[in-house]
Amino acid sequence: MILIIMLLASFYITSFNNTVFICLSFTSFFLIINTYYDSLYQSKKKFKIVSVLKVLKEFVFLFYVLFVFLCLKITDFGYLLVAFLFSVFIVFLIYSISSRKHLSLTASINYNIIKPVYKRGFTQIVGNFGNQINTNVDKLFVNIFYPVKLFAVYSFGGMFFVLVNTLVNSITTVVLPYLFNLDKFNLKEKYKKLMLATQIISLFLFFYVIAVFYLIDNFYENYTKSISIISLFYVGMVYNLKINIVQNNFLKSLDMDKDYIRNNYISLLLFISTMIIMFLNNIDLIYFALCTSIMMYFRFRINLVIVNKKLGEKNNYIFHDILSFILGSFLYLYANNYVLS
Repeated sequence: MILIIMLLASFYITSFNNTVFICLSFTSFFLIINTYYDSLYQSKKKFKIVSVLKVLKEFVFLFYVLFVFLCLKITDFGYLLVAFLFSVFIVFLIYSISSRKHLSLTASINYNIIKPVYKRGFTQIVGNFGNQINTNVDKLFVNIFYPVKLFAVYSFGGMFFVLVNTLVNSITTVVLPYLFNLDKFNLKEKYKKLMLATQIISLFLFFYVIAVFYLIDNFYENYTKSISIISLFYVGMVYNLKINIVQNNFLKSLDMDKDYIRNNYISLLLFISTMIIMFLNNIDLIYFALCTSIMMYFRFRINLVIVNKKLGEKNNYIFHDILSFILGSFLYLYANNYVLS
């Protein structure tokens, strides 16, 4: 449906390059099918093929771009779109060939099995959408209400948050299939271990942020103001880990879809309201990153109450909070007093 709609749009929109719409329409089609294949193999816990093909896609894209821009000296934007379409198509082709036994043009459909899957799937989509918007709404807000130059600095700092979020999403897809198969009596112990694991990962994030400081200071002098922004994003990175790797997976595996949706949208409403107040009071742009971190922490806390109640758990992880905020404060002071001095 998306393919057909976008192809039709490409014939009627004359104010824009039709090649862009045609490439995007086919790219969307292949990406949607590839996402199905990703989910299929992740549910079967066959993560190797998913990882290999994701790496292959990026390698094909990079090779094509380097060949076109460096060897052929072509700088047309259309070739960049074709490069991405080609890389997605290669993955689609390999997936389809390796998945022949799972595919059929005709099949007997048991609607009694499919109906509850799609019914719950809708609530999952609503919850996932709220989760993703919470992660990116600050950048969208800054893009709408602030000049392009300020948005460039903020989004550059936010890019390193997004890179961490990409890693988080990758870990999440590995964890969820295992949680669904766990013995219900073992969930409390698994929850504690995963919370500890994310706290350990947060220590690596601390050194990751410091490395980013020096990368920007030495190679991206026009974006040095983003160093302060990145330091204020640190706490948000930590609680984004805990929310997406642990809490969201437990909310889904424990059939707590209503809580998953409610918590995401309560946080989103509070997040947007706070940013509006900050904008009206001309608060410095860097503190929108701090707002993101505080909202992430708030969402972590309301999720923790719900999950603890379901599991009969009483641990509030206060020590984890103290450590995370101490490291975040140190990064902010280090960024402003040493790196930017």
